[in-house]
This record gives sequence, structure tokens and C-alpha cells, in this order.
Amino acid sequence: MRNLVPFPKLGRRAAIALALMLPAGCALDGPIRETGYSPCHVLGTSDWKAQVELSSTSSPIPYLRRKLVVTGKVTTAGGYQASLAEGPVARLDEPIQQVRVRTEGSAEAGAAPVTHNVRGVFPAIERYGGVAIRCGDGIIAEIRDVPIPPREKRENPFSW
Repeated sequence: MRNLVPFPKLGRRAAIALALMLPAGCALDGPIRETGYSPCHVLGTSDWKAQVELSSTSSPIPYLRRKLVVTGKVTTAGGYQASLAEGPVARLDEPIQQVRVRTEGSAEAGAAPVTHNVRGVFPAIERYGGVAIRCGDGIIAEIRDVPIPPREKRENPFSW
């Protein structure tokens, strides 16, 4: 009967390298991401628009870069400030970019509701099936039409 060796051709150096790499698999690769959901203190929203715009860079040889621009109106209780934050992209048949509405502060007693004009600028992806506006754990608006300008010669070919 033959003696079975688990790794017969594994050299001593390779075995040491493998042993040194095993703990590295348990290490974190960066800061822990914040949670995707936060409490929603929004009373209402309206006038959502999304479009892809071209902007030039400030490099010595400027080129154009695409940005997704999302705008809308958010109504909160007095004392809260509203802003937009980039969320994940749902890769379905058509990619859906999620944008989160963030509220900070605390409600002031007796204060009237306040409407905030919000605007967010995010890196663009190649194509969009739409943009989903999220607040808390729900979707509060969907934008299906996201105009994208045609590519230009001065545009960065590596931006997508």
C-alpha cells in the first residue's frame, strides 16, 4: 500500500508562503462601510430629475468626464437638513443607480416644514435603466428617463 501525501510536490518555500498568507485572508481591506439605511425624516418630495452631464478636468491636458446629476425637492420638519448620497447600482437588465436622501439634525418644536432644493453629483456609469431615490428602507421616487449625451472626442476613453 502506498503512503498518501496531501501535497506531494509542494516545496518547503511554497508551504511557508502558503502558511504566511493564510492570516492575511482574515484581515480587513479597508474601513468598514457605513450602513446603507438611515431613518427617514422626510415629509415629502417632488420635482426629481436626473441627467448625465460632461465636465472638464483640471489636468494639464484637460479631458471631459461624465457625471450623473440628480436634483429634486425634499420637505422636512424644521431643524432638519437634507442632502443626497450615492448608493449602490442594482445590476438588472438595465442598471438602476440608487441615490439616498440623508437627513441630519433634529426637529424643532413648533417649526414649520421646510423645503430643501437638493442636488447630488456622482460618477456616471455607461447606461441607465433609471435612478431610484431611497429614503430609509424604501424607494420614494423613480426616474426612468436619464438623458445621456453622445460621446465626444475629448472625452476620457477610460471613464467607463
